[in-house]
Amino acid sequence: MVCSKPLFSLLAAIILLAQLSQCASKADFFETSEEDVSDEKVESEPAIATRTIAGFNESCSEATCNEQKNLKCNNNVCECAKENQVYITDTEGCEEIARTDTNGNCQHDAQCQVGKWGALSRCEKSTKRCQCYDYPTGGKREVHYFEHEFPNEPYCYLRKAIGDSCSTYLECNRGIEGEAICSDNECRCADGWVWDKLQCLKVWDGDKDFKCKSNEQCKQSKMGNLSRCDKTTSDEDGKCECWDSSNSGNEDQVVWYPETEKCYKKKEMGSNCEAHEECIASIHGDAECRGLDSSSTSDISPPLSRTCQCKEGKTCDPNGASELAKNVQVVSFIVLAIGARFMY
Repeated sequence: MVCSKPLFSLLAAIILLAQLSQCASKADFFETSEEDVSDEKVESEPAIATRTIAGFNESCSEATCNEQKNLKCNNNVCECAKENQVYITDTEGCEEIARTDTNGNCQHDAQCQVGKWGALSRCEKSTKRCQCYDYPTGGKREVHYFEHEFPNEPYCYLRKAIGDSCSTYLECNRGIEGEAICSDNECRCADGWVWDKLQCLKVWDGDKDFKCKSNEQCKQSKMGNLSRCDKTTSDEDGKCECWDSSNSGNEDQVVWYPETEKCYKKKEMGSNCEAHEECIASIHGDAECRGLDSSSTSDISPPLSRTCQCKEGKTCDPNGASELAKNVQVVSFIVLAIGARFMY
């Protein structure tokens, strides 16, 4: 019995070691499980991203437009928050487009150029107002202001002259005194107007009170080349009259025919002619410009064979006096005769 006691103690020690080993294994298992669960929780929580601030014309699909610069997101792109604003490069923001009324102020050139003032304008820094200005050349060309009602046209235009290229009549009409138009991309005087020096002048229109400044106003009218603007001095307005400048300006050699409102060279019976009106105005109402072939149509015979003749069966005064002139002479003779009789 003495020998069995140490053996019993040894067995008890082995069992105790086995139990301690199992406890340690369980502790390691639970500690590892808690760490794994903790790691899983950290991995499952999403990270909170910070949105960036986007500028003009930049994408705002994952960013925020800078509202302090008056920007908003539209179709994933940052743009000006209001339609009446324009982007200013210097400030990287949007400012209101300058108005054309008295309340319109500006700080930047773009505020004028995008609006009704157009590309030929700038913001005058001293007054903070828009003004017409040849911006592309630094003010080397003259620009004028013209306020109109056309929505898609600006108010500032280069001053044009006759013959200059153009894209709209507004460029010509305001840059040239008188009525001018843009025809075939070229500035020209409108119909019924003639160019003289630096302006378009109205052509004589038959008005008895018409005032002229230039000979071309008369020559380009129905009066024709045998006319001029009669002025007392070069600074005064004159009136159109028949005048033959090729014959030392002898007005006695030209005649006015009211039916056609034209001036003709005075003709005599048998002299060469180009139109019936020449003979009628100079000779008689029954006269005509007729060819030697007895044709009554003046545009059939060659020019040199056309002469002033009296119509068949009519009698025309050979001295060139019309029936009206003859009647005036007869009346004058009768008046003189009666007056002389009473004197005696």
